[in-house]
Amino acid sequence: MGFEPTVFIKYTSFQDWHFKPLSHSSALKVKNFVSDFMIYQNIILFQHVYELKYRSLYLFLCFILTFFTSYEFATEIIYIFIKPLLINKIEHLIYTNITEAFFTFINVSLMSSLIIIIPFLFYQIYFFLLPGIYSYERDKLFKILIFNFISTVLSIIFCYKVLIPIAWSFFLDFDTSASNEVFKITFEGKINEYITIVRSLIIGSIICCQLPLLLFALLKFRVITVNLLTRFRPVSIIMCFLVGAILSPPDVISQIILAIPLYIFYEISILFGLYIRNSVY
Repeated sequence: MGFEPTVFIKYTSFQDWHFKPLSHSSALKVKNFVSDFMIYQNIILFQHVYELKYRSLYLFLCFILTFFTSYEFATEIIYIFIKPLLINKIEHLIYTNITEAFFTFINVSLMSSLIIIIPFLFYQIYFFLLPGIYSYERDKLFKILIFNFISTVLSIIFCYKVLIPIAWSFFLDFDTSASNEVFKITFEGKINEYITIVRSLIIGSIICCQLPLLLFALLKFRVITVNLLTRFRPVSIIMCFLVGAILSPPDVISQIILAIPLYIFYEISILFGLYIRNSVY
């Protein structure tokens, strides 16, 4: 006996339920429909994979272009990173390994190219997700990416203009070369160590400025509530200072400077949650 396709038929009462065999033509139509549906799904999946490869290739080419351009102007970029030291009258940095200066140029080029392609990265993310979302979701996605981009740029500016100068001023106070003491401590900074610290500070600032976006998304999709954030407010203060201590240089001033905006963002998230709750009810 061969397999005989069936279809579920519902009648007026539960006792009348039974399976009615399909005719050969109907079974063939169902088989063709399922086959066409599977082919369509495979085509859609292949199109998404091709689109991802296409946009990843463009992003990679943009990164390569900005990397070589940044390497060409690596000296000027290093000067921008070292400029906060010039305020404290530090006019030179040293390197003690013969390959150290070269790899420092590579490190600076990588970091600057990653910063430069941030707008292009958000552009590719938006247009990759655009075909798979509804029209009313496009505005929300666009606002999220714009907010993410603005917070990233502001975090870099905050790190360069506020956090780094204050941290350097604190650490360079231990330099006693200009004093009249018998034993003097002189700062002789290494270029690769300085660039590594600057890179860590910038990454830490970007991560801290992305936390409000995460809280906004969790509140928007009802994963957490305003009451939960309010109840854990004392814990959030401790966590803000803990994150500030991890992502900032090992001094109290930088930790406080990084922790205060984090807590302000936490309070803004509570206000945003209250706005969502009032708009719903």
